[in-house]
Amino acid sequence: MPYPIAINLDTTGLTLTAQLVSGGAVAQSVALAASATIPGHYFANGTGAANGKYGVRIIDVGGTLHGTGEIEIVGDAEASGSGGGGGTIGSGADAVTITWTNSTTGFPVADADVWITSDATGADVVAGTLQTNSQGKVLFLLDAGITYFLWMQKNNVNPIVARSFVAEADV
Repeated sequence: MPYPIAINLDTTGLTLTAQLVSGGAVAQSVALAASATIPGHYFANGTGAANGKYGVRIIDVGGTLHGTGEIEIVGDAEASGSGGGGGTIGSGADAVTITWTNSTTGFPVADADVWITSDATGADVVAGTLQTNSQGKVLFLLDAGITYFLWMQKNNVNPIVARSFVAEADV
């Protein structure tokens, strides 16, 4: 299950590892692969981490700390067999970036919860819940040409509820 991790540091040329930390102990270490479409975003391909909130430590092979953060894993994509339970980036073949801007101000909506379903009722979550970055963007792995339903929410911002869209791969 790929865990999306965003760090905004110059890490060019470094081999990085993400350590998921719970209760002060490392629960899992996974290699990071840089996103080809969103600078500062990485994917950690890990499996088996229990649901919950984890601290994240980004380190290089020499053990130098390059960043910290948090991640929440909700649902087990492998157990569901769909590859896309809650808290995941999705299991599609194409990187698809979703951007949310406030329709009144035109500014990006940062730190909003975003998830994708295959149905308008919201019963079949295929990716999410993830959060937008400071530019209002979030990256999912979906299948281009397929119709999905977008859900976004943040306090004090009008939510997006079951907006249908056809996924288009990032260029």
